[in-house]
Amino acid sequence: MTAESITFTCPACGVSLKVPVSMAGVRGPCPDCGQEIQAPRLLVPHMPTLDSLAMDIETFREQEFSLMKRAPRGAASIGSSVHTIASRKAHEPVARVVGLRQYRHELRSEKITSEQPTHTLRRGNHPNIPLSRILVPVLGIALIGVAMLGMKMFLDRQINTEPRAAKNHIQKQQLIKAEVAPVTSTEVSGIVASSDLVPESQLKEIGIPEKKPQLSLEQAEEPKKSTTAIGLELVEKFIKAKTLSERMPMLETATSPEELAKSVLASPMPPASNISIENQETNEIEQVVDLYYSVDFNNFDGSKNPHMILVRTRGTSPPKIVADAFLDLYGGRLAAYASGPQPKPQMFRVVASPLATCLNQNVPEPDKKLTLKLLPRENTKEIAQAYFGRVSKIGRMLEDGTYSLSYGRAKACTVMLYWNVDHPKMPYLEVSEIVTMDWNP
Repeated sequence: MTAESITFTCPACGVSLKVPVSMAGVRGPCPDCGQEIQAPRLLVPHMPTLDSLAMDIETFREQEFSLMKRAPRGAASIGSSVHTIASRKAHEPVARVVGLRQYRHELRSEKITSEQPTHTLRRGNHPNIPLSRILVPVLGIALIGVAMLGMKMFLDRQINTEPRAAKNHIQKQQLIKAEVAPVTSTEVSGIVASSDLVPESQLKEIGIPEKKPQLSLEQAEEPKKSTTAIGLELVEKFIKAKTLSERMPMLETATSPEELAKSVLASPMPPASNISIENQETNEIEQVVDLYYSVDFNNFDGSKNPHMILVRTRGTSPPKIVADAFLDLYGGRLAAYASGPQPKPQMFRVVASPLATCLNQNVPEPDKKLTLKLLPRENTKEIAQAYFGRVSKIGRMLEDGTYSLSYGRAKACTVMLYWNVDHPKMPYLEVSEIVTMDWNP
Protein backbone atom coordinates (compact mmCIF):
# COMPACT_ATOMS: atom_id res chain seq x y z
CA MET A 1 0.00 0.00 0.00
CA THR A 2 1.52 3.32 -1.16
CA ALA A 3 0.53 6.93 -0.57
CA GLU A 4 -1.53 7.13 -3.87
CA SER A 5 -2.86 3.55 -4.26
CA ILE A 6 -4.08 0.62 -2.21
CA THR A 7 -2.77 -2.90 -2.85
CA PHE A 8 -4.71 -5.81 -1.35
CA THR A 9 -5.48 -9.45 -2.03
CA CYS A 10 -8.83 -10.94 -2.93
CA PRO A 11 -9.90 -13.11 0.00
CA ALA A 12 -11.66 -15.55 -2.41
CA CYS A 13 -9.09 -16.26 -5.15
CA GLY A 14 -5.93 -14.64 -3.76
CA VAL A 15 -5.22 -12.39 -6.77
CA SER A 16 -3.38 -9.16 -5.98
CA LEU A 17 -5.42 -6.01 -6.75
CA LYS A 18 -4.36 -2.32 -6.85
CA VAL A 19 -6.82 0.59 -6.76
CA PRO A 20 -6.47 4.35 -6.10
CA VAL A 21 -6.80 5.56 -2.51
CA SER A 22 -9.99 7.35 -3.45
CA MET A 23 -11.67 3.88 -3.84
CA ALA A 24 -10.92 2.94 -0.22
CA GLY A 25 -13.99 1.18 1.21
CA VAL A 26 -15.72 0.67 -2.22
CA ARG A 27 -17.45 -2.68 -2.73
CA GLY A 28 -17.58 -4.52 -6.07
CA PRO A 29 -16.91 -7.84 -7.90
CA CYS A 30 -13.35 -9.17 -8.12
CA PRO A 31 -12.09 -8.84 -11.76
CA ASP A 32 -10.63 -12.35 -11.60
CA CYS A 33 -13.16 -14.55 -9.78
CA GLY A 34 -16.28 -12.35 -9.77
CA GLN A 35 -16.72 -12.62 -5.99
CA GLU A 36 -17.97 -9.39 -4.38
CA ILE A 37 -15.18 -7.77 -2.36
CA GLN A 38 -14.44 -4.44 -0.64
CA ALA A 39 -11.30 -2.35 -0.91
CA PRO A 40 -9.64 -1.70 2.49
CA ARG A 41 -10.44 1.52 4.31
CA LEU A 42 -7.69 3.99 5.21
CA LEU A 43 -6.97 4.44 8.94
CA VAL A 44 -5.60 7.98 8.40
CA PRO A 45 -7.55 10.42 6.22
CA HIS A 46 -5.84 10.88 2.87
CA MET A 47 -5.02 14.33 1.55
CA PRO A 48 -4.22 14.20 -2.18
CA THR A 49 -1.31 16.13 -3.63
CA LEU A 50 -1.30 18.29 -6.79
CA ASP A 51 0.35 15.53 -8.78
CA SER A 52 -2.25 13.01 -7.68
CA LEU A 53 -5.09 15.41 -8.56
CA ALA A 54 -3.61 15.96 -12.02
CA MET A 55 -3.36 12.23 -12.60
CA ASP A 56 -6.72 11.24 -11.10
CA ILE A 57 -8.77 11.38 -14.32
CA GLU A 58 -6.17 9.54 -16.38
CA THR A 59 -5.70 6.92 -13.66
CA PHE A 60 -9.41 6.28 -13.35
CA ARG A 61 -9.78 5.88 -17.08
CA GLU A 62 -6.91 3.37 -17.23
CA GLN A 63 -8.31 1.51 -14.21
CA GLU A 64 -11.77 1.45 -15.78
CA PHE A 65 -10.38 0.14 -19.02
CA SER A 66 -8.36 -2.52 -17.18
CA LEU A 67 -11.27 -3.68 -15.07
CA MET A 68 -13.65 -3.82 -18.00
CA LYS A 69 -11.12 -5.79 -20.00
CA ARG A 70 -10.46 -8.34 -17.18
CA ALA A 71 -13.98 -8.57 -15.77
CA PRO A 72 -16.01 -11.66 -16.74
CA ARG A 73 -19.49 -11.65 -18.01
CA GLY A 74 -22.13 -10.49 -15.59
CA ALA A 75 -19.62 -8.34 -13.66
CA ALA A 76 -20.59 -4.93 -14.97
CA SER A 77 -21.32 -3.50 -11.50
CA ILE A 78 -17.66 -2.83 -10.66
CA GLY A 79 -17.16 -1.15 -14.06
CA SER A 80 -20.21 1.04 -13.59
CA SER A 81 -19.01 1.92 -10.10
CA VAL A 82 -15.61 2.87 -11.37
CA HIS A 83 -17.19 4.86 -14.23
CA THR A 84 -19.42 6.72 -11.78
CA ILE A 85 -16.45 7.54 -9.51
CA ALA A 86 -14.32 8.59 -12.48
CA SER A 87 -17.13 10.86 -13.77
CA ARG A 88 -17.44 12.44 -10.33
CA LYS A 89 -13.69 12.91 -10.10
CA ALA A 90 -13.58 14.47 -13.54
CA HIS A 91 -16.01 17.20 -12.44
CA GLU A 92 -14.09 17.96 -9.19
CA PRO A 93 -10.48 18.82 -10.16
CA VAL A 94 -10.95 22.54 -9.60
CA ALA A 95 -12.57 22.04 -6.20
CA ARG A 96 -9.76 19.70 -5.14
CA VAL A 97 -7.10 22.20 -6.19
CA VAL A 98 -8.85 24.96 -4.29
CA GLY A 99 -9.16 22.71 -1.21
CA LEU A 100 -5.47 21.82 -1.40
CA ARG A 101 -4.47 25.48 -1.46
CA GLN A 102 -6.65 26.16 1.56
CA TYR A 103 -5.09 23.13 3.32
CA ARG A 104 -1.56 24.43 2.61
CA HIS A 105 -2.55 27.85 3.97
CA GLU A 106 -3.83 26.27 7.18
CA LEU A 107 -0.62 24.26 7.58
CA ARG A 108 1.48 27.40 7.10
CA SER A 109 -0.63 29.26 9.69
CA GLU A 110 -0.24 26.42 12.24
CA LYS A 111 3.58 26.32 11.68
CA ILE A 112 3.89 30.07 12.25
CA THR A 113 1.75 29.82 15.36
CA SER A 114 3.79 26.89 16.78
CA GLU A 115 7.08 28.78 16.24
CA GLN A 116 5.90 31.73 18.33
CA PRO A 117 6.63 31.51 22.13
CA THR A 118 3.73 30.30 24.21
CA HIS A 119 4.51 32.51 27.21
CA THR A 120 4.63 36.22 26.38
CA LEU A 121 4.53 39.35 28.47
CA ARG A 122 1.84 41.72 27.33
CA ARG A 123 1.59 45.23 28.72
CA GLY A 124 -0.48 47.88 26.93
CA ASN A 125 0.44 48.34 23.30
CA HIS A 126 3.95 46.92 23.64
CA PRO A 127 4.84 43.99 21.32
CA ASN A 128 4.95 40.42 22.76
CA ILE A 129 8.24 39.87 24.68
CA PRO A 130 9.31 36.30 25.63
CA LEU A 131 9.35 35.76 29.39
CA SER A 132 12.73 33.98 29.22
CA ARG A 133 14.37 37.16 27.87
CA ILE A 134 13.43 38.91 31.12
CA LEU A 135 13.96 36.08 33.65
CA VAL A 136 17.45 35.05 32.48
CA PRO A 137 19.11 38.45 33.08
CA VAL A 138 17.29 38.85 36.40
CA LEU A 139 18.47 35.43 37.63
CA GLY A 140 22.01 36.14 36.44
CA ILE A 141 22.13 39.40 38.38
CA ALA A 142 20.75 37.67 41.49
CA LEU A 143 23.40 34.93 41.35
CA ILE A 144 26.19 37.45 40.95
CA GLY A 145 24.90 39.34 43.99
CA VAL A 146 24.76 36.18 46.12
CA ALA A 147 28.31 35.22 45.10
CA MET A 148 29.62 38.70 45.99
CA LEU A 149 27.86 38.61 49.36
CA GLY A 150 29.35 35.16 50.17
CA MET A 151 32.84 36.35 49.22
CA LYS A 152 32.49 39.41 51.47
CA MET A 153 31.40 37.26 54.45
CA PHE A 154 34.32 34.87 53.90
CA LEU A 155 36.86 37.72 53.80
CA ASP A 156 35.38 39.30 56.94
CA ARG A 157 35.65 35.99 58.79
CA GLN A 158 39.27 35.51 57.72
CA ILE A 159 40.18 39.01 58.87
CA ASN A 160 38.58 38.42 62.29
CA THR A 161 40.10 34.93 62.71
CA GLU A 162 43.75 35.80 62.01
CA PRO A 163 44.33 37.96 65.12
CA ARG A 164 42.60 35.39 67.30
CA ALA A 165 44.67 32.51 65.86
CA ALA A 166 47.87 34.52 66.37
CA LYS A 167 46.87 35.18 69.97
CA ASN A 168 46.15 31.50 70.60
CA HIS A 169 49.48 30.53 69.03
CA ILE A 170 51.36 32.90 71.34
CA GLN A 171 49.53 31.53 74.37
CA LYS A 172 50.35 27.95 73.36
CA GLN A 173 54.03 28.82 72.96
CA GLN A 174 54.05 30.40 76.42
CA LEU A 175 52.43 27.29 77.90
CA ILE A 176 54.95 24.99 76.21
CA LYS A 177 57.87 27.05 77.51
CA ALA A 178 56.44 27.04 81.02
CA GLU A 179 55.81 23.25 80.96
CA VAL A 180 59.30 22.30 79.73
CA ALA A 181 61.07 24.65 82.17
CA PRO A 182 62.97 22.84 84.97
CA VAL A 183 60.96 22.30 88.11
CA THR A 184 62.33 23.93 91.25
CA SER A 185 61.35 23.51 94.86
CA THR A 186 59.72 26.95 94.81
CA GLU A 187 57.57 26.01 91.81
CA VAL A 188 56.53 22.73 93.42
CA SER A 189 55.33 24.63 96.47
CA GLY A 190 52.66 26.20 94.27
CA ILE A 191 54.09 29.52 93.06
CA VAL A 192 54.17 28.73 89.32
CA ALA A 193 51.72 26.64 87.28
CA SER A 194 51.82 26.28 83.52
CA SER A 195 48.09 26.67 83.03
CA ASP A 196 47.96 29.86 85.15
CA LEU A 197 48.97 31.85 82.05
CA VAL A 198 45.53 31.32 80.53
CA PRO A 199 42.14 31.29 82.30
CA GLU A 200 40.72 27.79 82.77
CA SER A 201 37.60 28.76 80.78
CA GLN A 202 39.78 29.18 77.67
CA LEU A 203 41.86 26.02 78.08
CA LYS A 204 39.48 23.78 76.11
CA GLU A 205 39.00 26.44 73.43
CA ILE A 206 42.77 26.74 72.92
CA GLY A 207 43.19 22.95 72.89
CA ILE A 208 45.14 22.57 76.17
CA PRO A 209 43.82 20.11 78.78
CA GLU A 210 42.71 21.46 82.12
CA LYS A 211 45.26 21.96 84.88
CA LYS A 212 45.86 18.84 86.96
CA PRO A 213 46.70 19.02 90.67
CA GLN A 214 50.41 19.33 91.25
CA LEU A 215 52.33 16.49 92.88
CA SER A 216 55.22 16.75 95.26
CA LEU A 217 58.71 15.69 94.17
CA GLU A 218 58.35 12.44 96.10
CA GLN A 219 54.97 11.66 94.44
CA ALA A 220 56.23 12.62 90.98
CA GLU A 221 59.22 10.29 91.29
CA GLU A 222 57.19 7.36 92.67
CA PRO A 223 56.46 4.81 89.87
CA LYS A 224 53.10 3.10 89.50
CA LYS A 225 53.03 -0.20 91.36
CA SER A 226 52.11 -3.44 89.65
CA THR A 227 49.27 -5.68 90.76
CA THR A 228 51.76 -8.26 92.02
CA ALA A 229 53.58 -5.67 94.14
CA ILE A 230 50.32 -4.40 95.62
CA GLY A 231 49.33 -7.97 96.50
CA LEU A 232 52.70 -8.63 98.09
CA GLU A 233 52.36 -5.58 100.32
CA LEU A 234 48.88 -6.74 101.35
CA VAL A 235 50.19 -10.21 102.32
CA GLU A 236 52.98 -8.70 104.41
CA LYS A 237 50.53 -6.38 106.15
CA PHE A 238 48.16 -9.30 106.78
CA ILE A 239 50.89 -11.41 108.41
CA LYS A 240 52.18 -8.55 110.59
CA ALA A 241 48.71 -7.68 111.92
CA LYS A 242 48.13 -8.63 115.58
CA THR A 243 44.34 -8.74 115.92
CA LEU A 244 41.22 -9.64 113.95
CA SER A 245 40.07 -6.00 113.88
CA GLU A 246 43.29 -5.10 112.04
CA ARG A 247 42.81 -7.88 109.50
CA MET A 248 39.07 -7.54 108.86
CA PRO A 249 39.37 -4.70 106.28
CA MET A 250 41.78 -6.91 104.29
CA LEU A 251 39.55 -10.04 104.22
CA GLU A 252 37.04 -11.58 101.82
CA THR A 253 35.23 -14.35 103.67
CA ALA A 254 31.94 -16.21 104.07
CA THR A 255 32.84 -17.40 107.58
CA SER A 256 30.73 -16.10 110.45
CA PRO A 257 32.18 -13.43 112.76
CA GLU A 258 31.89 -15.83 115.71
CA GLU A 259 34.04 -18.46 114.01
CA LEU A 260 36.52 -15.82 112.87
CA ALA A 261 36.90 -14.65 116.46
CA LYS A 262 37.96 -18.18 117.48
CA SER A 263 40.32 -18.71 114.52
CA VAL A 264 44.03 -18.01 114.01
CA LEU A 265 43.07 -14.66 112.45
CA ALA A 266 42.34 -13.26 115.90
CA SER A 267 45.92 -13.73 117.15
CA PRO A 268 49.47 -12.85 116.00
CA MET A 269 51.15 -15.08 113.42
CA PRO A 270 54.77 -16.18 113.25
CA PRO A 271 56.98 -14.17 110.91
CA ALA A 272 57.41 -15.26 107.30
CA SER A 273 60.90 -15.65 105.84
CA ASN A 274 59.84 -15.99 102.20
CA ILE A 275 56.89 -14.50 100.30
CA SER A 276 56.78 -14.89 96.50
CA ILE A 277 54.21 -15.05 93.72
CA GLU A 278 53.31 -18.65 92.84
CA ASN A 279 50.59 -18.35 90.20
CA GLN A 280 48.08 -15.94 88.67
CA GLU A 281 44.63 -16.81 87.31
CA THR A 282 42.27 -14.37 85.54
CA ASN A 283 38.53 -14.76 84.96
CA GLU A 284 37.62 -12.26 82.24
CA ILE A 285 33.87 -12.92 82.52
CA GLU A 286 33.67 -12.23 86.27
CA GLN A 287 36.55 -9.69 86.12
CA VAL A 288 38.44 -11.50 88.88
CA VAL A 289 42.23 -11.73 89.20
CA ASP A 290 43.61 -14.32 91.66
CA LEU A 291 47.23 -14.10 92.84
CA TYR A 292 48.61 -17.12 94.73
CA TYR A 293 51.56 -16.27 97.03
CA SER A 294 53.89 -18.87 98.54
CA VAL A 295 54.60 -18.12 102.20
CA ASP A 296 57.06 -19.89 104.51
CA PHE A 297 56.10 -19.32 108.12
CA ASN A 298 58.88 -19.70 110.70
CA ASN A 299 57.76 -21.99 113.49
CA PHE A 300 59.01 -21.38 117.02
CA ASP A 301 61.14 -24.52 116.82
CA GLY A 302 62.93 -23.17 113.75
CA SER A 303 61.13 -25.34 111.16
CA LYS A 304 59.29 -24.04 108.10
CA ASN A 305 55.53 -24.19 107.67
CA PRO A 306 54.86 -23.73 103.91
CA HIS A 307 51.45 -22.44 102.86
CA MET A 308 49.71 -20.42 100.14
CA ILE A 309 47.75 -17.19 100.56
CA LEU A 310 45.28 -16.07 97.89
CA VAL A 311 44.87 -12.37 97.05
CA ARG A 312 41.76 -11.65 94.96
CA THR A 313 40.92 -8.48 93.02
CA ARG A 314 37.36 -8.00 91.76
CA GLY A 315 37.05 -5.39 89.01
CA THR A 316 38.24 -2.01 90.25
CA SER A 317 37.83 -2.88 93.95
CA PRO A 318 40.94 -3.05 96.17
CA PRO A 319 42.53 -6.51 96.59
CA LYS A 320 41.47 -8.77 99.47
CA ILE A 321 42.87 -11.84 101.27
CA VAL A 322 40.62 -14.90 100.73
CA ALA A 323 40.29 -15.92 104.37
CA ASP A 324 38.33 -19.17 103.87
CA ALA A 325 41.17 -20.85 101.93
CA PHE A 326 43.67 -19.68 104.57
CA LEU A 327 41.50 -21.10 107.40
CA ASP A 328 41.06 -24.46 105.56
CA LEU A 329 44.85 -25.00 105.29
CA TYR A 330 46.77 -22.87 107.80
CA GLY A 331 43.84 -22.53 110.19
CA GLY A 332 43.51 -26.34 110.51
CA ARG A 333 39.89 -26.86 109.39
CA LEU A 334 40.88 -29.54 106.84
CA ALA A 335 43.13 -31.33 109.35
CA ALA A 336 40.33 -31.36 111.93
CA TYR A 337 37.83 -32.82 109.44
CA ALA A 338 40.29 -35.49 108.27
CA SER A 339 41.14 -36.61 111.80
CA GLY A 340 38.09 -38.89 112.11
CA PRO A 341 34.63 -39.72 110.68
CA GLN A 342 32.29 -36.74 110.40
CA PRO A 343 28.51 -36.91 109.89
CA LYS A 344 28.25 -34.35 107.06
CA PRO A 345 30.16 -33.69 103.83
CA GLN A 346 32.16 -30.47 103.68
CA MET A 347 33.84 -28.35 101.02
CA PHE A 348 37.53 -27.37 101.26
CA ARG A 349 40.02 -25.32 99.25
CA VAL A 350 43.19 -27.37 98.82
CA VAL A 351 46.14 -28.00 96.52
CA ALA A 352 45.19 -31.39 95.01
CA SER A 353 47.72 -33.87 93.62
CA PRO A 354 46.17 -37.10 92.16
CA LEU A 355 47.93 -40.48 92.17
CA ALA A 356 47.06 -43.39 89.85
CA THR A 357 47.27 -45.92 92.70
CA CYS A 358 45.93 -46.61 96.19
CA LEU A 359 48.51 -48.05 98.57
CA ASN A 360 46.43 -47.74 101.74
CA GLN A 361 45.37 -51.23 102.71
CA ASN A 362 42.92 -49.84 105.27
CA VAL A 363 40.70 -48.72 102.36
CA PRO A 364 38.23 -51.38 101.12
CA GLU A 365 39.11 -52.76 97.65
CA PRO A 366 42.23 -50.60 97.15
CA ASP A 367 42.76 -51.98 93.62
CA LYS A 368 39.57 -50.17 92.57
CA LYS A 369 40.55 -46.89 94.20
CA LEU A 370 42.81 -43.93 93.33
CA THR A 371 44.40 -41.40 95.68
CA LEU A 372 44.10 -37.60 95.92
CA LYS A 373 46.68 -35.88 98.11
CA LEU A 374 45.44 -32.72 99.82
CA LEU A 375 48.40 -30.34 100.14
CA PRO A 376 48.90 -26.83 101.60
CA ARG A 377 51.23 -26.06 98.68
CA GLU A 378 52.83 -27.94 95.78
CA ASN A 379 55.80 -30.19 96.66
CA THR A 380 54.97 -30.24 100.36
CA LYS A 381 53.73 -32.87 102.78
CA GLU A 382 50.03 -33.55 102.48
CA ILE A 383 47.59 -32.60 105.23
CA ALA A 384 45.37 -35.59 104.39
CA GLN A 385 44.65 -38.19 101.71
CA ALA A 386 41.25 -38.82 100.14
CA TYR A 387 40.20 -41.57 97.71
CA PHE A 388 37.90 -42.04 94.71
CA GLY A 389 36.91 -44.88 92.39
CA ARG A 390 38.66 -45.62 89.13
CA VAL A 391 35.36 -45.54 87.22
CA SER A 392 34.06 -42.44 89.02
CA LYS A 393 33.54 -39.00 87.50
CA ILE A 394 36.90 -37.83 88.84
CA GLY A 395 38.64 -40.91 87.37
CA ARG A 396 37.19 -40.25 83.91
CA MET A 397 38.17 -36.58 84.13
CA LEU A 398 41.80 -37.47 84.88
CA GLU A 399 41.93 -40.01 82.03
CA ASP A 400 40.53 -37.41 79.61
CA GLY A 401 43.76 -35.40 79.70
CA THR A 402 42.17 -32.06 78.73
CA TYR A 403 41.77 -30.72 82.26
CA SER A 404 44.36 -28.67 84.14
CA LEU A 405 44.43 -31.37 86.85
CA SER A 406 46.29 -34.54 85.91
CA TYR A 407 48.35 -37.33 87.48
CA GLY A 408 51.58 -36.10 89.00
CA ARG A 409 50.59 -32.44 88.76
CA ALA A 410 49.30 -30.36 91.68
CA LYS A 411 46.55 -27.77 91.22
CA ALA A 412 44.59 -25.42 93.48
CA CYS A 413 41.06 -26.86 93.59
CA THR A 414 37.86 -26.75 95.61
CA VAL A 415 36.78 -30.30 96.58
CA MET A 416 33.82 -31.89 98.34
CA LEU A 417 34.81 -34.49 100.98
CA TYR A 418 32.83 -36.93 103.05
CA TRP A 419 33.55 -39.95 105.27
CA ASN A 420 32.64 -43.31 103.72
CA VAL A 421 31.41 -45.67 106.46
CA ASP A 422 29.97 -48.43 104.28
CA HIS A 423 32.46 -50.71 106.10
CA PRO A 424 32.21 -49.53 109.72
CA LYS A 425 35.53 -51.14 110.61
CA MET A 426 37.31 -49.50 107.65
CA PRO A 427 36.06 -45.90 107.26
CA TYR A 428 37.98 -43.66 104.84
CA LEU A 429 37.88 -40.10 103.49
CA GLU A 430 36.38 -40.00 99.98
CA VAL A 431 36.32 -37.25 97.34
CA SER A 432 32.81 -37.02 95.94
CA GLU A 433 33.39 -34.08 93.58
CA ILE A 434 35.95 -31.57 92.38
CA VAL A 435 33.79 -28.45 92.52
CA THR A 436 36.08 -25.99 90.70
CA MET A 437 39.65 -25.84 89.43
CA ASP A 438 40.42 -22.84 91.64
CA TRP A 439 39.62 -21.38 95.05
CA ASN A 440 36.56 -19.51 93.82
CA PRO A 441 33.58 -21.89 94.29
